[in-house]
Amino acid sequence: MPVYRLFPWGILGIGGILAVYLLAQLPQMEQSLQHRRESVAAFQPNRTKWLTDDRLVDAIAGVPLHSRMLKVGWDHAILAVDLQGGKPERVRDDIGKLVLFAYSDTSNIKQVLIRVYGERGGSRELLLAAETRKDDWTERNLDELRLPLTGDGMELPDHIRFTLTSQGKRWIANFANS
Repeated sequence: MPVYRLFPWGILGIGGILAVYLLAQLPQMEQSLQHRRESVAAFQPNRTKWLTDDRLVDAIAGVPLHSRMLKVGWDHAILAVDLQGGKPERVRDDIGKLVLFAYSDTSNIKQVLIRVYGERGGSRELLLAAETRKDDWTERNLDELRLPLTGDGMELPDHIRFTLTSQGKRWIANFANS
C-alpha cells in the first residue's frame, strides 16, 4: 500500500487526538471563566428599586413576615397589604418590616396602608388599620425602626397612625392576658 493512501488516515488520527485533548481542557477553561464572572458580580452598581405591577409579587415575597398575607395592592404609589392577625407583637414587627421595605428598599412608594384581619366564625373581621406616608419618615426614624421593638401589644412609632376596632382591642387584650 502506498504511503499517500495512509496520509489522510494519519491526519484524521492526529485531528482526533487533538480534539480529545482540547475537550479534556474545557472544565479548566470554564473554571477560569466562572472565576471572572464572580468577580464582576461583586462590583454591580447600586440600583434603586422601583416597585411596578410586574415586580410586585416578587418584591413583596422577599419581605420576611410572620403573618400570612391575604392581599397586596399597588396603585398610584400606594402599597396596600392585608395581613392575617396572629400575635400582636409579631403583627407589630411585620408592620415595621413593611414600612422599611416601602421606604428603604424601594424609592417610589409614597404611602403604606396595612389592614390586619382576624378569623371569627368562618369570616374575617378587621382588627386594625395602619397608615403611614413617606414624608413622615427620616433616615434616622427608619434606622430606629430597624432596632428590635420592645414591649408588648401594639406600641408603634408615632409616624404610623393606626386605628383599632373593638375586635382589635379584644384581640390585644386576649394575648396580653395569656
